Amino acid sequence: DRTCRHKPGDAVTYQWDFSVLAANWETLAWGLANTFRVFVVALALGLPIGLALALMRLSSLRPLALAAGLFIELLRGTPGIVLLFWFFFAAPLLIGVQAGPYGASIAALSILSAAFYAEAFRAGIVSVERGQIEAARAIAMSEAQVMRRVVLPIAVKRMLPALFERSVELLKGTTLVS
Repeated sequence: DRTCRHKPGDAVTYQWDFSVLAANWETLAWGLANTFRVFVVALALGLPIGLALALMRLSSLRPLALAAGLFIELLRGTPGIVLLFWFFFAAPLLIGVQAGPYGASIAALSILSAAFYAEAFRAGIVSVERGQIEAARAIAMSEAQVMRRVVLPIAVKRMLPALFERSVELLKGTTLVS
């Protein structure tokens, strides 16, 4: 019988049943542990790759900057699920090596988040005032020292909100791995 048994204004009661959670806690704990494992490894790989991409994009070598820019823009416009499918199904056909679900998910999420981290790093580095950089050069710091001792400490403070937001997006993106 598909007729509604409640009249307008009648109170509808619902009993929450959490016994399903209690009965499957081991499976849920296993899923949570794997989510954090994928997240931590993808984060640990995505941050340094993103920094390298940002430095390449800011490079004075035009071909290097263009290649990094193309790579970043291509990946930022690609949905995560497409990368996951590509790394799991297409990449093994092209390179002949099966990475497995864990390896494919780590590779896809690391590279995807690296593209977004690269833009956060680049924006932070570009935001450092020119006078700070010139002052560091005036006291005979090398380019590497200027980057390490002056630019990055200032830039990191400015890029923390964007890095944190991208990390939350990465954590949410691990749901695609299922």
